[in-house]
Amino acid sequence: MCNSSTYSLQNAPPSGASWIWSVSNSSIASISYSGADMILTRTGYGSTNLIVTISYNGSTIVVTKPIDLGYPTPDIFTNVGSTATFGGCYQFNYLSQVPGTTYKWQLKKMPSGPTQTVSTAAFAELCFEALGSHRLTLSISNACVTNQVVYTKNINVVDDGGPIH
Repeated sequence: MCNSSTYSLQNAPPSGASWIWSVSNSSIASISYSGADMILTRTGYGSTNLIVTISYNGSTIVVTKPIDLGYPTPDIFTNVGSTATFGGCYQFNYLSQVPGTTYKWQLKKMPSGPTQTVSTAAFAELCFEALGSHRLTLSISNACVTNQVVYTKNINVVDDGGPIH
């Protein structure tokens, strides 16, 4: 969902039933109403659950629908922490892939080195050939966002104890 979307109950509950709409993460979405319809509005980016709780004759049913707002909450797999070894190769994989999304992994030698694109896939492998501080970012583009940075990792590359670098 990009900005807002309207939801309603199909096979409406019987007369006398009540229902309440909610979201699991109210910091990125809000709810308003237009008659019997519920309008979900994006106020941030990430993933949330749309929840409707229906009560009738003493029984309660809860229905949950996962919703990605602009893009899902990034789920990144990597095999490196904040420190990498000179000459070492490390993987980064964006596990929250959505059809129609493009990816751009970029690496910058800090503080003032050039920024280079290292991958335009959901997966990137980096082999560090320079000591010092680096910043890796992942930007995505889809129908809702353009070049939205969804992941940033600062990595300090240290000497591996080998020949002088």
